[in-house]
Amino acid sequence: MPLPTNREGTFGDAQLVVEGFGYDNGWRVDRHPRFVADLTGDGKADLVGFGNNGVRVARAIGGGLYEAPGLITKHFGYGGWWRTERHPILLGDTTRNRRADIVGFHDDGVWIRRV
Repeated sequence: MPLPTNREGTFGDAQLVVEGFGYDNGWRVDRHPRFVADLTGDGKADLVGFGNNGVRVARAIGGGLYEAPGLITKHFGYGGWWRTERHPILLGDTTRNRRADIVGFHDDGVWIRRV
């Protein structure tokens, strides 16, 4: 497998590493935020998508490879009561355990889903 970057500091060729999370699969920029963050504390960046029915994650397994995306919570989905134009969603380590948690700002306050 080629290195993600070349040794001289330039990028290698782009590769499809996870199917899904794309426009052809119904994901829209204005409705479905997607992030790269370490949810497991293993030092590898996982792929996180906020879809219509909740949050999907493709966990990094190393070597530039990822597991297939799986649903981790039905909360924070655009198809429910969460609207990206009104309710920002961020990822951040709120417990200092080296794992990114979901932090959402809703009408009634701040909601957190700790990983």
